[in-house]
Amino acid sequence: MQEYFQDGDEVLVPDLADWRRVRMPQMPNASAFELAPDGLQVAAAGQYASRQCLVAVGACAYRVASMAKNAASWRVLEHGPLEQLADNIWRVEGALPGMSLRRTMTVVRRGDGSLLLHSAIALDQVQQRRLEALGPLKVIVVPNAGHRLDAPAYKARYPEVLVVCPRGAREKVAHVVAVDLTYDDYADDGVIRCETLAGTADGEGTMIVTSTDGISVVLNDVVMMSQADVCANTGCDAQQTAFNTACTK
Repeated sequence: MQEYFQDGDEVLVPDLADWRRVRMPQMPNASAFELAPDGLQVAAAGQYASRQCLVAVGACAYRVASMAKNAASWRVLEHGPLEQLADNIWRVEGALPGMSLRRTMTVVRRGDGSLLLHSAIALDQVQQRRLEALGPLKVIVVPNAGHRLDAPAYKARYPEVLVVCPRGAREKVAHVVAVDLTYDDYADDGVIRCETLAGTADGEGTMIVTSTDGISVVLNDVVMMSQADVCANTGCDAQQTAFNTACTK
């Protein structure tokens, strides 16, 4: 029996999935049934709150629905306010579920006045309205396969947005949200340029933003260090968390 465990952020291959006999005395003789497993044991690390479990037995496929919320639901975790970094750049720092590490959404106003969100975070009503007041949402950048958490919710709420990610991350990102463009396809509009980084298997990149007062480089998991270390030898100002760094020179 081969089993696939799929949650909103990853598709994993479990070593074992089981149901108690009191809940499932025998395997249903049907093409599909809905009953969440009592236990899952997976080889890879990840969050166990799943959207669905697909258990393939021979030529039959059984759909096992979980109790987790839909990936496209608007789940607001703790976060700070929108902070302006430059004339066309803002940031929001927020929490991650079940982790002490923080994440950052970078907001950039594009050349046409629309907004690009790098590593999107679902905001509360007040801050989301502030965000919308900055301009129409046009692009969501998923900077690597691990930063897909709120991308499906934004796509559901703003269906017209384009989803962009590095080409090496496209397959995993597409598990939770449709991808429109890769970094290679995203056209430089004179304000924003996206490039993949060597040594990441094309799975992560950088976003280079031109403002009236300088150039900012937005990085992601490839940089995990203190604010002082980021610009120790460059003389730049840094706004940084463990997951995103924006350096302005």
